[in-house]
Amino acid sequence: MSTKLPYVKTVTKRRIAVTQMRRAILLYREGDFICSLTLAGAAEEILGKMVAQRGHSSALDDFATRDRKLWEWAAKREPRLTVPPNAELRRRLNCLRNDLKHNDSGTDKRVVAIFDYSAEEMLLRCIRNYLKLYGKPPRDKVIADWLA
Repeated sequence: MSTKLPYVKTVTKRRIAVTQMRRAILLYREGDFICSLTLAGAAEEILGKMVAQRGHSSALDDFATRDRKLWEWAAKREPRLTVPPNAELRRRLNCLRNDLKHNDSGTDKRVVAIFDYSAEEMLLRCIRNYLKLYGKPPRDKVIADWLA
């Protein structure tokens, strides 16, 4: 008796991330910011791990550094402000993405955010990671048009 294996396809993490970015942009254009952010966040994480593996700072690291500088500037003008630790800055940058993926409390809590802005920022993070890895944007018309 012969048993056939189901059709199996191999795909690289790079291709997966580009596919996710492309679909995230299409969803963004349609106004589906929640799904756009979720897919862009997946691509950002895949590419960010690849950037870190090469010993470079990921877009998440870069955005956390940006936020730290803003906090430090503000804290000089308002001494009651305390600059959050790096881990907290990173947690805040990923908070909405994680809220959209997980339900740690198990309750039907409300998620309040500026979803369009957050989706756009996540798209910029995943594209930044791609640029760090490959030195140029993906050869995809949807992504290229969005960047133009």
